[in-house]
Amino acid sequence: MKKIVGILAAAAVLATSVFAADVSAKVKLTGSLLDVGIPTTSGSATFSAFGLNPHRSHDWEPDLALSYSEDKVGAEIAFKTLNEWDSGEGETSTNWKIWIKPIDVLKINFGRIGDSLNTESIDYSNRIYNYDEWGYRMEFASNGFTLAAALHFAQGKNFLSQYKNANGADSISIHSLAVYGQYAADFGTIKALLDVKTASGEWAEATEDTYELDPKTGEIKKTAAKAAAYTATPGNLFAGVGYNNAFGAFNLFVDAGMNIGLPEAGEGKIGLVADVDGKFAQDALYFEAYAKLTYADFKATVDPIAVMTIAKFAYQLDPCKVYVYFKDENLLANKFTSTIKLGAEGSFGACGWNICGQIDTFPKAADKIAISVPVEFTVAW
Repeated sequence: MKKIVGILAAAAVLATSVFAADVSAKVKLTGSLLDVGIPTTSGSATFSAFGLNPHRSHDWEPDLALSYSEDKVGAEIAFKTLNEWDSGEGETSTNWKIWIKPIDVLKINFGRIGDSLNTESIDYSNRIYNYDEWGYRMEFASNGFTLAAALHFAQGKNFLSQYKNANGADSISIHSLAVYGQYAADFGTIKALLDVKTASGEWAEATEDTYELDPKTGEIKKTAAKAAAYTATPGNLFAGVGYNNAFGAFNLFVDAGMNIGLPEAGEGKIGLVADVDGKFAQDALYFEAYAKLTYADFKATVDPIAVMTIAKFAYQLDPCKVYVYFKDENLLANKFTSTIKLGAEGSFGACGWNICGQIDTFPKAADKIAISVPVEFTVAW
């Protein structure tokens, strides 16, 4: 009898472990049925058709993800393919996550961590600020209130490190220290994010003259010596708040934040950034519009003021969903750099598909108009 009870108990434990584990995978291929480039100034037009891109996956859609969770412990490992070569071969990157809950209201995360203010749901990639790195994160959550503190840094790096500054003196830097707060109630959700990174620097070693034989010409090529050079990485402080709420079928969010440059290379630079998003979704109808204003942000490159806009309208029909998409990187720029799509998406069994006609004006700063028919196929399980 004891053996039977022991066998049943072991089976129960095994079953619990099995059902707590989860395996998911996604195969996503993209390509284009037609690509036409029309120059706006000089040069000749370009044409290609029926292409498939090398596979590339992302953090939010890895090729393979394995996860395990129970009441007090959880873990995840995800694999994604970067594919830096057109042959389809490429590097594979891996993310790891572990979390523990010593008590119900406290959760500690190790590995890949992140926090963000509000993010639009058109491209799922536009916001005023977020961090998504390697590190340690501690979260307290109770009755709609969340408070988290995180030490985050690049994978393989350290939160705290010692370096020699431009004067050759020893200095200490922290990579990033973030504090995130959120409160959800009937009137909506309020978010706040503070992220601080101090300046750091790195000395490149001096080199001597080197000589190399060119096997094709038989000539000796000289690479001149380089003096030791110092590269400073500026620090910055970001502080921002956000709000979101649903009003029936309408959803709204708004965020505002400030960037302040810290010594040594970014000292004194200040930038403001704000965004707003409105989304209406009811029955077969969907519409969303997003706008982000950036003023003198020290992370921006050319324009001190930029207004980025995205909008998407979609309607669900019986066989598929049809949509219109518009994006402009900066409405205030001298050139009308935009992306316009008219397309349809749906599924054939387990395979999701997306096809559209697309027009890009001055893509990647090129003086041309690009017309294409991109396609996308996805199978996930």
